[in-house]
Amino acid sequence: MKHYVIRNCHAGAAQIANVAKERPHHIEVILRCQEDRASAELVVEFFDALNKLIAKKAYVVTARVVATDKVGGPLDWAGRTTVFWGDLESAWCPAGDQKLWVSQVMNLSPRVILVGGAVMLLAQMAGSEPRAAAVHATFPDFRPFC
Repeated sequence: MKHYVIRNCHAGAAQIANVAKERPHHIEVILRCQEDRASAELVVEFFDALNKLIAKKAYVVTARVVATDKVGGPLDWAGRTTVFWGDLESAWCPAGDQKLWVSQVMNLSPRVILVGGAVMLLAQMAGSEPRAAAVHATFPDFRPFC
């Protein structure tokens, strides 16, 4: 519902209403291990700065270690962007429960971003459906399977 104010002392109130934040965008940063938390702070700081610079946007960033919590259902991941945060020194090679957890999250999340060694998850979790992927040309050459 739009409100119109015609030439009175409340004329500025209509402009303030336009600055209201949009629905928050949830970003889940998945870490391979607890030691990777420090390097993932870069992502958290980036979106905190973005929240301060752009008044209409709201980003909520959560960092968690792979398979420490239950995956949850489709509604838990609807609308979320999932970032699997890896480094440039080692490939992700989940096994057992971790592999199942990663597979479920990749299938439930509508947007998945693989950073660093996490790109190897794409080859390990390859399912029957085709996936679009882009890998930077200067990415170090890993063995595709662990």
